[in-house]
Amino acid sequence: MPILLVGAQLGFGAMKLDGAVFRDELDLFGQAMMSPLAPLLPMIAVLSGSRSLLASVRSRFVFSARTRVGPRALVNAFLTSGAATAFVPVFIGTAVVGGLVFFGAPAIVPELIDPSVYGITPDELARDAAERVSLSQLLAGGALSYVLGYSLWVGVASAVFATMGNVLILVLPSPLLGFFLPFGVYLAHSVAAGLLDRPEWGALFAVYPFGLVQQPIGAALAPIGIIALFVGGAWLATSLRASHLVSLR
Repeated sequence: MPILLVGAQLGFGAMKLDGAVFRDELDLFGQAMMSPLAPLLPMIAVLSGSRSLLASVRSRFVFSARTRVGPRALVNAFLTSGAATAFVPVFIGTAVVGGLVFFGAPAIVPELIDPSVYGITPDELARDAAERVSLSQLLAGGALSYVLGYSLWVGVASAVFATMGNVLILVLPSPLLGFFLPFGVYLAHSVAAGLLDRPEWGALFAVYPFGLVQQPIGAALAPIGIIALFVGGAWLATSLRASHLVSLR
């Protein structure tokens, strides 16, 4: 999965280059990250973190497992495993793309980066990058700090949507609906924010903030953070009511 994510991100990013010249590695990274994969983050997360639970529910494996370990332990194990399975490949894939762009591109394709085209001096460039988009404040600690911090954030967002999918698989009468619903939530959340003319409030730009004015880190994390609070509450409620779940019977 990480290899596929890296290949797809870099492939889509390369298709959009077409002789473009960028201010710096941050601009190039944004080009790679804002690929057609961006709106599909929940589907990638759910495919990574929810396939196992969906298959177990549909095959009735959960019923036999429930009798061995207990319903609450089973629910917590599935949700924890799903979150981790979604987080790891997305974190690794994003970090590899960031590493290639920030540490590989200047040596491999130096012609893609030329701040002088934009009238920016090297002294101004670092300050401009740190103030450009949400979470680029992390560049004050160096490129590695930004790559790891941003990758961690995308991984956490993936875990949130995978957990949402797993909770819905457990509680909805149709597990398949629960599998696909996180994509609808992500899309509706982003469209509603756009209609309010505040795209930075939407899930899409909260995870992929490139092209928007920088927000304070707290404000940038808030949209996914609020969703995570609801998902966490749903996890707790599902765990407490595990013995009543029809999906485990």
